[in-house]
Amino acid sequence: MRLLDSIMGRPIGRPIICAIGMLAVLSSEASAQIRGTVRSAQAALPAATVELWTATTRIASAVTDQAGAFSFSDEQIAGASLLVVQHIGYRTEFRRVSNLASPVVIDLEIQPPLLPDVVVEATTLCPGREEPAARAAWRAMQSRYQQVATGLFIGTGFYVDESIVPAEQLGRFGTRGQGNHSMVHEKGSQSPFRVSIERDGYARRIQPGMFPSRSEESWQYAKLGSTEAGHFIEDAFGKAHVLRLLEGPVGTIRIAFCPRDTKRPRIEGTLTIRPDSSLSEAQWRFRVNEKDEGAGGNAVFPPLAPERTFLHPVSSTFWRRDRFASHYYQRLERYSLWRVGTHDDVHAVVAEWHRTPESKR
Repeated sequence: MRLLDSIMGRPIGRPIICAIGMLAVLSSEASAQIRGTVRSAQAALPAATVELWTATTRIASAVTDQAGAFSFSDEQIAGASLLVVQHIGYRTEFRRVSNLASPVVIDLEIQPPLLPDVVVEATTLCPGREEPAARAAWRAMQSRYQQVATGLFIGTGFYVDESIVPAEQLGRFGTRGQGNHSMVHEKGSQSPFRVSIERDGYARRIQPGMFPSRSEESWQYAKLGSTEAGHFIEDAFGKAHVLRLLEGPVGTIRIAFCPRDTKRPRIEGTLTIRPDSSLSEAQWRFRVNEKDEGAGGNAVFPPLAPERTFLHPVSSTFWRRDRFASHYYQRLERYSLWRVGTHDDVHAVVAEWHRTPESKR
């Protein structure tokens, strides 16, 4: 069976924990050298990560020098359709490669991290009344994507940066990941080691001894920022939430989603939708009926590819409050590969990715 592909994305508006500045550009094939400078407030921005992607795979990357400069050769550009520039603490920008004139200057806006207690505006709006205009905007967004059928497998390769920090450092990550990882998940799986939204809601209690290394935690949460990100366009999500409109950046639509069922583990948060009805960002807070629990996350998505495709993020964050101290566990994942297909196909592609130089960057 032929593999079904997907692409990456970016945050706008007020992302949750981690603000990642990123330039994403869609085009047909690039055919000339690309060089440029990344800046912030007219000053050079070193240590920004600049990447070249096909629709589903990173094929080259560079880090800006002290002058904020980067470049890619003709050979590196061959086959690329997406240019991504990332830097912790900056907003995201999108342009088409066909509109870029080399050398290109990329200006990124500073975006300070926000504490989880104030980031999800929907928490002050729930419960709320359903607004037909919000439902119509969500339906339009849903129609732009394919949904992963039950029984297919979702595979991803990604970089991780995780830490335990005091509240004032929440959202601050290193400029490079701590190692490459991969994950393969079967859509609709009822594995006892994963949260099943259909079976459990958005979280479940961890039984003693199930995860010995995490004995201090009492809840396991759905992976909404990674292999479960497609849930935001599924009918089950729409049925589970009341949708309302929020004020957002000019040209975008922001929707607050509030749970209908407040007895099961649930989520509430916001969706930011671009003018073309594609999803730009999702941010959420988990709610369980336990006073000391606090967790949430966000996921960043790309502009649409020319073909209708699956919804997968380019980056995501997860945070949870330490139950016994004023610290937070935080985890940033930057994705380098997405594949959807059969078990054998997806495992083969992920295994091959582990053997490439790009998986070691």
